[in-house]
Amino acid sequence: MLAAERTWDIEGDVDAELRHKLAERLWWVLVLADQLGVDAPRACADTMDRIDAGLTRTLRGAGA
Repeated sequence: MLAAERTWDIEGDVDAELRHKLAERLWWVLVLADQLGVDAPRACADTMDRIDAGLTRTLRGAGA
């Protein structure tokens, strides 16, 4: 993140390095989910649905 914000210099293509690092972290999360028997896509979808529902309730409560 610091390299992407240009506050920490790194050698090479900052954007390519950022894409690589994000993909690498995602890969590890998916490996961990698999090892723990977690359906990662389902867990993500369920979580996003809960967040969306909560935000919708909040906005309705705020009169939006």
